[in-house]
Amino acid sequence: MKYAYATMIVLCLLASTSWSASNPLIRNCNLVGGEFTVVEIHLQNSKIRDQWALCKFDNAYVGAFDVMQFNTKEGNPVSFNEYSSEVTQCSGHVEVAQVIGTDKKFLVCQYEDSSFIDLITLSLGVNAPENFQLNKFLGL
Repeated sequence: MKYAYATMIVLCLLASTSWSASNPLIRNCNLVGGEFTVVEIHLQNSKIRDQWALCKFDNAYVGAFDVMQFNTKEGNPVSFNEYSSEVTQCSGHVEVAQVIGTDKKFLVCQYEDSSFIDLITLSLGVNAPENFQLNKFLGL
């Protein structure tokens, strides 16, 4: 019985590893030194909850899809343009995000192209040492 549990655990680990390797959002986030994270968004003025994929660089959270677009040169997310242009206030919609499986909550700014960045990272700006890893990824 002990070996059956050990076998099940190994199979589950192998399945999750192969799934993450085949998921382009996870793969692109990990390739550029980020940490893939999923958050639940409580949409303002409604009871609707949604889940978003994020890529975390130190304490900076940005959209995992935005990272993939930027990394593969398939797009230039508004969130990255605003941040790189040293805009420190959100010109999009502010939403509350909660990291799945934790009590950690923070605010994110979502732009018209559905790209997003957390408000602390945006407000600290490109010169903040806390944003070093994100700046490195963006080539700033």
